[in-house]
Amino acid sequence: TDSAILNSLWQGALVTAIAAVTAAFLPKHHAASRYAVWFTALAALVAIPLVTAWHPPYAALLPAVVTQTTAVPAMVTQRAADASGWWLTALWAAGALFFLARLALSCARIAAIVRDSHPAFDLGPDVRVSDRLAVPIAAGLFNPVVILPAAARELRPENLRAVIEHERAHIRRRDLVTNLVQRIAEAVLFFNPWTYVIGRQLVKERESACDDWAVAATGGAARYAAYLADVALAAK
Repeated sequence: TDSAILNSLWQGALVTAIAAVTAAFLPKHHAASRYAVWFTALAALVAIPLVTAWHPPYAALLPAVVTQTTAVPAMVTQRAADASGWWLTALWAAGALFFLARLALSCARIAAIVRDSHPAFDLGPDVRVSDRLAVPIAAGLFNPVVILPAAARELRPENLRAVIEHERAHIRRRDLVTNLVQRIAEAVLFFNPWTYVIGRQLVKERESACDDWAVAATGGAARYAAYLADVALAAK
């Protein structure tokens, strides 16, 4: 386990670099495709330590240039793992439990907000309003809804529709599920900085993809940009 933890640091750098190069070649307006690339990178970041810990004969399947390039860092991390004893695994287990517990608490708070919110039937059967929010969110794994802050009622109708369509896009794209997977991965791999690099890209591309959905539902990009400006001013 110690070796898998240490090896995942340089392996994560390799995965992140490959994802960055792949995403850079995608068209600017393909946010959903870039999101898929970065989510695949996150999945690889989780899978690689498991593969390393189980020691299957995967090295023979890799190109010679890869095995030769990674031989030195693998040897260094193996020596460091041998010298660390059991404490590195113990620290990882304690940290993972802490961050998973914090994630569970956050999920409980969101569930409480959903329960305490009020239906806004004039805005749609899937829209609710809460006094406990400052920004709109989409929440609920099994019965997802859009929850608006009370201040959102002050927006112009067309701006309010844009906000709702953005949050509905999160629901349609199954972002509530993939975001939970991302948070669990970040909790388990809390020690790996590449997890957060990939995580930032996931958030960026996820929001861009939902903006694309909202633009398609409400009109042109310039109009939607004006909507976002109004939302930002209302949130202050």
